[in-house]
This record gives sequence, structure tokens and C-alpha cells, in this order.
Amino acid sequence: FKRRGGDLGGEENGGVMFFDWSMCREGIFTSLKFLEALAESGKKTSEFNATLPLYFQVKERVPCPNELKAKVMEELEREFSSYPLDRTDGVKVLMEDGWLLLRPSGTEPIFRCFAEARTERRAKQLAELGLGKLKEVMGRVG
Repeated sequence: FKRRGGDLGGEENGGVMFFDWSMCREGIFTSLKFLEALAESGKKTSEFNATLPLYFQVKERVPCPNELKAKVMEELEREFSSYPLDRTDGVKVLMEDGWLLLRPSGTEPIFRCFAEARTERRAKQLAELGLGKLKEVMGRVG
């Protein structure tokens, strides 16, 4: 991550890593960085929060045998090839109004589906699109 110029990383479970401090999730340091940003802004927590953009997420999981994961990934790339894709961690489909990520779990026999958009309705639509394609592909390769 640092080689690519990143200063911090985060996980969807809320873990945050500040690479100039530690290569591990660090809750106390994260809290201190938040308090520092809050103090520098001169705002109350509620006022500070109001300045942040609002996004909606949908998270789903679908059972998938480990031996099918690689083939499913290949097929998903083909299915979504008309969109800009980020293959850093699965198949992330980038759209103007949100994104969809389909990725195999490294620890369980499942695929995870994440969708994010500025409205709850759109996040659900993106998740439904992803889940539909995932199940369709799994039916073909399984």
C-alpha cells in the first residue's frame, strides 16, 4: 500500500491503519486522529459529521465452493467488461453513481457482494445486479 503512495487504509468493518504509525489496525490512534481533525475544524462533532458526504452500502454473501472461485472471477470480468473495472480486490464495477464489488472470500467458501451509492435505492439496485450476475455465472460454471 505504501509503495503505491497510500497514507492510510481502511476496512469495511471499521478498522483503520495509518501506515506512518503502524501496519496494523489501531483504534486508539484512529480516535486521536479524529479528535485532531475535529479540533482543527473548530466544529462540534455533529457539525463535523454534517460536512461529510452520505453514502449507502449493501453487503451480501453467496455460498460458492472454493474450487469454482477462480472460474467465477474470470466469468464476472467478462460479464462486466463494458464497464470500467478495478481488479485490486475482486471485480469492482465502477459506475457514475456508485460501485459494485464482487470478491471471493479468502477464508470461507463464499463470494461477497458490496454495493455503494449516494441513495439507498441505487445501492440496492447495484447489489441486485451483482447478485444476479454472480448467481447466473455460478450456475454456468458449477
